[in-house]
Amino acid sequence: MADLALLEDLANGRVRRERNFRDQQDLLANDDEWLMSRFRLPRAVLLELCAVLGPALQRSTLRNRAVPVPIQVLTTLGFLATGTFQREMADRSGISQPTLSRVMPDVLGGIIALSHFYIMFPYTVGHLV
Repeated sequence: MADLALLEDLANGRVRRERNFRDQQDLLANDDEWLMSRFRLPRAVLLELCAVLGPALQRSTLRNRAVPVPIQVLTTLGFLATGTFQREMADRSGISQPTLSRVMPDVLGGIIALSHFYIMFPYTVGHLV
C-alpha cells in the first residue's frame, strides 16, 4: 500500500526528485595540441579570454551549480571552431544543450565587445601593401 501511495505522490509531483548533475570536465587540463585542434586557439589566449570575460560571465545565483566561466567560453568556442551540433559540444563539456544555448549569446557578446582591441584594419594607403 505504501508503494502505491509513493507512486501516486510521484505522479502528482508531491515528491521532490533528487537532482543529478553531470561531471564537468576541465577542458584546459588537456595538452596544447588537443586545445588547438578543438578550439583553434593556444592555451595562453584561451586563459586570457576566460580572464577578460570572467566578470561579465560570472552569474550571481542562488543555486550551487553555476556554469564556470572556462566551460562557457571553451564550449562556445568549440562549437564555433568545429561546426558540430550544440548537443555534442555540451555533452563533451558536461552541460546540457539548453544551457549551452543560454550561455552562448553572453560569450559571443563579450567576444564582439573585445574585437576592437584585437582586430585592426589598415586605414592608410601605406599599410595596404
